[in-house]
Amino acid sequence: MATQFSLRVLTKRELLGDSVLEPLLVMINEVYKHDGDDGFLDRFSGVNDLTDSLGEFGICAVVQDMWNKQLPIAMVGAKPWPEKAHPTAFDSQLGCLHWQIGPAASQVSPEYRSKGFVEKCLVALQDRLLQMSSGKPISLWVSVAIELDRNIRYWKRRGFEQIGDARIVPIGQWHLSKSFNLVDMKKEVGLAA
Repeated sequence: MATQFSLRVLTKRELLGDSVLEPLLVMINEVYKHDGDDGFLDRFSGVNDLTDSLGEFGICAVVQDMWNKQLPIAMVGAKPWPEKAHPTAFDSQLGCLHWQIGPAASQVSPEYRSKGFVEKCLVALQDRLLQMSSGKPISLWVSVAIELDRNIRYWKRRGFEQIGDARIVPIGQWHLSKSFNLVDMKKEVGLAA
């Protein structure tokens, strides 16, 4: 019997050539409108905006329901953390050790929501990033809107801790029609317990 859910980790280049890209864009935009406070417009204006959000070296994990037209039901992206990325990090065997998580989204349908699919994507990304770093510990960073307290609690349950103070994100950034406050959260992965 075939498996209902497929989990894949894709590079930006692989995502650009994959049939999941367009439905993934639709899913992410629907999720951000559904989950956000009023003021959310489309998270991404098009497929290029989505793939560009991963940067040159980004990757993403995608879960699809193979029994429902290969519908994308969850996605988590990762790219080098801008404040920590070093231009030569990708020339060394260590690779990048600081990664920004985002976007992260799962279908709004109750059939898929709160079933652990985003967490499965996050674990797959962690595994791939550790592999890319030759087993060296990595830091995962996520930026979370304070106004969406449930999101802060979500990431805390996954081992992320707030780092530093909140900052204001102006109107228009992230395709929002109002400003909001953002905090950075960090999780260390691959450290000996």
